[in-house]
Amino acid sequence: MTKYIVAADCGTTGSKAVVYDLAGKPIASGYQEYGLEFPNPGWVDQDPEMLFETCVKVIGDAVRNSKVAASDIGALSMSTQRCTVIPVAKDGKALRKGISWQDNRTDKQCELIRQRIGAEQFYDNTGLPVANVWSLPKIMWIRENEPDLFRKTDKFVNVQAYLNKLFGADGFYDDYSNVSLHGLMSVTKLEWIDDFLRATEMPRDKLPELVRSGRKVGALSKSIASATGLLEGTPLISGGGDQQCAAVGANVIEEGDCEVTLGTAGVTICSLDQPRLDPERTIPCLVHAVDDKWTCEGLQNAAGAAFKWLRDILQQGHQNTTIDYDYLTSLASESSAGANGLTFLPYFAGAGAPLWNGSARGVLFGMGLGSNLGDVTRAVMEGVSFETASILDNFKRRGITIQEVRASGGGAQSKLWGQIQADIFGIPVRRLAVPDATILGAAVLAAYGVGVYETVAEGAKAMVHTTTDYQPDMKTHQIYQEKRNHFDRLYSSLDEGNLF
Repeated sequence: MTKYIVAADCGTTGSKAVVYDLAGKPIASGYQEYGLEFPNPGWVDQDPEMLFETCVKVIGDAVRNSKVAASDIGALSMSTQRCTVIPVAKDGKALRKGISWQDNRTDKQCELIRQRIGAEQFYDNTGLPVANVWSLPKIMWIRENEPDLFRKTDKFVNVQAYLNKLFGADGFYDDYSNVSLHGLMSVTKLEWIDDFLRATEMPRDKLPELVRSGRKVGALSKSIASATGLLEGTPLISGGGDQQCAAVGANVIEEGDCEVTLGTAGVTICSLDQPRLDPERTIPCLVHAVDDKWTCEGLQNAAGAAFKWLRDILQQGHQNTTIDYDYLTSLASESSAGANGLTFLPYFAGAGAPLWNGSARGVLFGMGLGSNLGDVTRAVMEGVSFETASILDNFKRRGITIQEVRASGGGAQSKLWGQIQADIFGIPVRRLAVPDATILGAAVLAAYGVGVYETVAEGAKAMVHTTTDYQPDMKTHQIYQEKRNHFDRLYSSLDEGNLF
């Protein structure tokens, strides 16, 4: 009988694995960081074999640290980074370094997509604005620049299909949630788009098989079982893209459920009962990791990264003292709503959704002789949250009603930031008991996949819990409404004046 689940998250900068019980309690974990490669300006590669070896190691560490019997572990499922393209041979071996989702070498291929398909047609079918981040332009780049490798490639897969195959899957299966960021799948019909295949000269036989999340795709091989301490034959369950898994791990499943992750980047994701395309065609509509559900998702390029930037520059002047986030939060708590007139634009890596302005830059505006470090720190927190609010406004313009926000990621650990978000959004914010919603979501899918729960929603209800509620102060919300208007006008003035 299944008593525990193992889930792994293969991210951009590290892999983590956790053994959970069936109530969602973490029993033990393993974690290891890794790097990226930058062969040319704007190019970002990643070694697939390193991803595989690290994932095996952290799963083994988690299983050994848990001290539970392998026979009590009922399944393994993975959350994975999305849009990283890996060309593979029939045996699953990678034929080159993976091209990361962060890569920007494909401007020419994106322009070809606009010419051959059209940006509006592309969005209306895939739910995606044309952008370098998706898988399709990367595959087109390989075909044009590495034609011999293109011909040798059996399949072009994402990290999910690559790892599952090497772990024991009986084929190359990419789940709908990952493939919805590919650029060739219909977001409504959940199938490859023949017209797009022809327009981009993409052979269908080089694409993986599509599968729903939470489905058995194979069983753990003898070699992987030996390396991880799991039993040979342990069911391997299809997981999902990292952000869709995070939505599952935050119990964001019903229409209008919403989650905000404040990690290095920020992601705001909302669950939908049907694919609601953005009339402005700026924010993606994706397939959820839950059957017959979709999501809309807004990306902030530098959320927690902006807070880390402030910590790091302060650390430079205090070599013998550690500047931590608790210290920064204590400083910010001494300021007041509006940060004593300071306004912070958090665009350290360009503006993400819904502005999509790669030229935008971070700005701290309104400094006076009375400004202090607490004001600066609070302004950073507020600026990141104003950017999140603009994404929520986009959701509302689509007719989506959002009653509350669930908070995950490192930023969710700050009580002050949780209250700032509630006051800016004007709706309650609930902090998750397990902040790493991504990997917990993969565990929920694994439990569902082996029949512990009849539905993903039932599994999420049993395994996902909240710990703290932040109720909005509506007087403070009014202050922030005025400040938000100032935030928006500051950005518009700089953009229209070509000052970025």
